[in-house]
Amino acid sequence: MATNEPHEHARREAFAEIPGARELIDWFGFVPHFHDAEMFDIDLSSSRSGQLKIRAFRMTAQVDDQGYFILDRHVVVTLTLESISEISLSDFHLPGIIGDLVVVRSGDEFRVEWDASYGVAGRIAAARVRFDFEACPVERTPLTATHPV
Repeated sequence: MATNEPHEHARREAFAEIPGARELIDWFGFVPHFHDAEMFDIDLSSSRSGQLKIRAFRMTAQVDDQGYFILDRHVVVTLTLESISEISLSDFHLPGIIGDLVVVRSGDEFRVEWDASYGVAGRIAAARVRFDFEACPVERTPLTATHPV
């Protein structure tokens, strides 16, 4: 995927404002795009904070004996959204496979937007956003396995 530098700059700036983002960047070594990550839970409410749960990893340039990219740094990321003002979801099937997820500033709010190669895609606007994550064991299922090179 080609990098659009102004878009990347806006992505880095918005991430810098989010609690937990610096630790997530340190874990991966870069601002994550969540490409091929699995969105496995969406919990949204009008009366409390909402959450998106994502099973993510870092894809290395190395391949294993079967020709699959070697994935490391496996985590479950919880994106907590407070004071949600807008929700737009399409193809609401879980788990979904994320193509790209971005968090950008829009006035006084954050906009979390993601497309999907499978399943749910969406856009959510919230006043506050927080990242939490926890390392998890490697799971190789048909949805999380990466195609051979």
